[in-house]
Amino acid sequence: MTFPGIMLATDHNPLPFSGTTLIANNGLFRCGGVFWGEAQKYGAITLFPSGQPIPGAVIRDTDIFDSTYDGIQFKTGGGEMPGVQITNVRIDGSNNGGAGILAMGGARGSATLSNVTITNSSSAHVGLNPGSQFVFSGTVNGAPVQPVTVQ
Repeated sequence: MTFPGIMLATDHNPLPFSGTTLIANNGLFRCGGVFWGEAQKYGAITLFPSGQPIPGAVIRDTDIFDSTYDGIQFKTGGGEMPGVQITNVRIDGSNNGGAGILAMGGARGSATLSNVTITNSSSAHVGLNPGSQFVFSGTVNGAPVQPVTVQ
């Protein structure tokens, strides 16, 4: 694939997100990839607030295996991603320098993690690119989440 298995995005002039947007009960295998000749790398699940915000996203009861890059990726855009809830998610194998969960530089918003298991990530379980304004709370692998700065 050259794109996410699941993507929430606000490019191409969409109707605004509101209320709760639920991503649930999925199994994603070998999703994500590169686009524009390696200029853009995508996670298996990607949130991309290009212009408008993406509020109220809930990701739950989902397994992500062998993603090309990040398992869950919060991309840089003009909008925010406030109050994301990630619950009962297992991520195994984020490859090619990918993180289990990554907030890219310039990403703005927050996510609370609960019952999240991340294994075999090539860069970090939870990563922040320099310049990210994203805030993580909750637990990963049964311990308080501690994001790591990754390039």
